[in-house]
Amino acid sequence: MTRFQGLLSLALTLMIGADGYAQNHPSIPMERNSYGLYTVETHVGRSVLFSGNPDADPVPFIIDTGASHTAAPRLIAQQLADQQVIRLDQVAHGMTGRFDTDLIFVEHLDYGLGPRVIEVAVFEEAFGSVMSAAGLLGANAFTTEIIRLDFTQGLLELLPDDTQLPLGALTLQDGLIMGVGQMRGVDAPVRVFVDTGASVSIANAALMGARGRTHTSGRVTLEGVSGGTEALGEIRHMFSRFRVDDLCIGLFEITVSDVYAFDHHGWAEEPAIILGMDVLQHAVISIDYGSGGVALQGFERMACPGARTHASLSPH
Repeated sequence: MTRFQGLLSLALTLMIGADGYAQNHPSIPMERNSYGLYTVETHVGRSVLFSGNPDADPVPFIIDTGASHTAAPRLIAQQLADQQVIRLDQVAHGMTGRFDTDLIFVEHLDYGLGPRVIEVAVFEEAFGSVMSAAGLLGANAFTTEIIRLDFTQGLLELLPDDTQLPLGALTLQDGLIMGVGQMRGVDAPVRVFVDTGASVSIANAALMGARGRTHTSGRVTLEGVSGGTEALGEIRHMFSRFRVDDLCIGLFEITVSDVYAFDHHGWAEEPAIILGMDVLQHAVISIDYGSGGVALQGFERMACPGARTHASLSPH
């Protein structure tokens, strides 16, 4: 998850009766917070102190496809840990760098699909109440569900088990959405990481170089679970005609910075981009946590010509 500081639908509603899809496959409201990130109200099995309220339950958790683990800051995690001792003696990898963590088991976490026991990563509260939320819902918050994140409608939808996602340019890799896209003026495939926990998109210097552009450096402040990190980067740059799956972007501004995540994924020398919510707010993401299939669709002007609609992702 990343915040960018100071310088990171085309919806076909299925009309099905009360005994069909709508009853058995719920739609969970998502709220967009002040950082442009989407949260769901999550019951944690007890009242906790959050945002000045000593008896908060439920509390908002950010939907974060950029996190393999559900995570919470120490302030929240300690309240959920019962007698577990939090030591922060393990190492995890974030957008801007490594950070100390610990793993605890939370006995009750329910964001709308029923309570479940989830392993939660703990971190020091590096930025204001986790971007106005009590934590992050990572890949391990889901089992074999097939979900659709419809940011244009503000809904997290559970799709039927027989929904088939067409093979596309994106797949789940260790629970994270990765793949390749294409950009005008770049001959090589562009590595793509889809991160709904990032408020802005970030490109690396290798992508700038592949476009034949000179990368001029400046100071960029990025903030993630590893704390605020200053990095060399270009504040904003215009990109055009980028496509991944059925999301097409005609023209958009982007930050250029070789953040830690590019090196961690082995993309330091390859053209790569992290897609954050400045772009993904115009998209619908369908994810099959059982098979690893992913479909990314643009909404209105962000949809590629001839792109498939939600009808092709409906139950067969």
